[in-house]
Amino acid sequence: MEHPLRLDEYFPSETAPTAAVEDEIAAQLAQAAAAPLPPLPSLPESEAQFLRPSDAQYAEYLPATSKRKQLAPALRAICKTEHAVAVMVDWVRSNGLSFAMRCGGHSYEGLSQTTGVAIDVRGLKRIAVDKASGLVTVGSGVSLYELYSALASQGLALPAGSCPTVGVSGVLTGGGHGLLSRSHGLTCDALQEATLVDAQARTLKASAVSEPNLYWACRGGGGGSFGVATEFKIRCFL
Repeated sequence: MEHPLRLDEYFPSETAPTAAVEDEIAAQLAQAAAAPLPPLPSLPESEAQFLRPSDAQYAEYLPATSKRKQLAPALRAICKTEHAVAVMVDWVRSNGLSFAMRCGGHSYEGLSQTTGVAIDVRGLKRIAVDKASGLVTVGSGVSLYELYSALASQGLALPAGSCPTVGVSGVLTGGGHGLLSRSHGLTCDALQEATLVDAQARTLKASAVSEPNLYWACRGGGGGSFGVATEFKIRCFL
């Protein structure tokens, strides 16, 4: 478990990769660059950014927490809207492409990694705090540090982990345990509503009164199973 006061998590200094690791990364990049793709969906840059291995920003979005699980996708789609996520889901399904959903990249099993198409939700960064109701609406691409910072400015808190770069999507759908869990439960216990794009590219809102079975599954059932989450409504406390 991460220690809450480890500053190197905020300013990490990684050991330089070995020659073997560098060779493996280079081989993956070459394979990804050569991978054929059908014509890309028609999405404006305001909704999605498409990155191939030859693009300058590709390397910025590549790193995962575990280098052993890191894969180089043939295409990374940085989705900035829910509509973009739906278009990408429909596109990969219609073209029979392998894909993965990516947020923080902390999946120990490597479930956010693929050599195919990465539907990356790190462009979904909306955070809206309603202190009066004790609720925060947060985009699925937000990191814990970004969420904590927004809540702290309003005098609010959330029971979750201490690693700042973990994505809120993985925490919520995976359960979420932290230093406040003994008194306030798991992170998923605070989930009030989840907005998802399902396999048919339909938008669903799951809560206790709408899609209750899906809502139950989202609260700790694991990411990448029932759809692509785009937004969460979470209960906070003073």
